[in-house]
Amino acid sequence: MKLLDRLLPWRRKKRVTLVCMRTQNMVRVHPQQVTRTCARCGAPVGVYPSGQGVLRDYPDVEIICEEHGEPLGATLAPGAAEEPFQSVRRRW
Repeated sequence: MKLLDRLLPWRRKKRVTLVCMRTQNMVRVHPQQVTRTCARCGAPVGVYPSGQGVLRDYPDVEIICEEHGEPLGATLAPGAAEEPFQSVRRRW
């Protein structure tokens, strides 16, 4: 940790958790989604473009699947509200 961050705790980045759906539970997928792994159980999860933006902004983000619930105070990533309309039906 940088000295300035230790001296001024308010400068520290807040801890961010990204909740994503397990790929096995997805009925719809986004054409630009990527697959990552849940930090708690190792299940593959789909990360939509809004979540990818969170990964860029917070490199230390913890990715968890929906099976582990929503963290307190959870909010949608910027752009997430529009993404269901950009998604397509998953082909089995």
